[in-house]
Amino acid sequence: MLTESNYMSGFLTDEKQLAGIAKLSETLFSAFIIEDAQLLYSAEFSSLTEALSNLNQRAPHLPYAPISGCGNCSKEACDQQCPLHTKNPEVLEAST
Repeated sequence: MLTESNYMSGFLTDEKQLAGIAKLSETLFSAFIIEDAQLLYSAEFSSLTEALSNLNQRAPHLPYAPISGCGNCSKEACDQQCPLHTKNPEVLEAST
């Protein structure tokens, strides 16, 4: 199950499907389900709560799988290497 605290650091996934939430802006979220590189479902919501509820209802069979390195990290090493969190210009330049 995706939650407000884990949606940015993982997906719902199995051998065939991948489901997640994309934050499009501060007030717009997209729930999606992909199977075999094809978009099966996509819908936009004005709140994260709505997007999570919708996706979790559509994909209750998919287990949560965290991604490594980014999203919900707080480790000092990630702060130094992660282009989303660092202020190190060398890392920022390398990521573009």
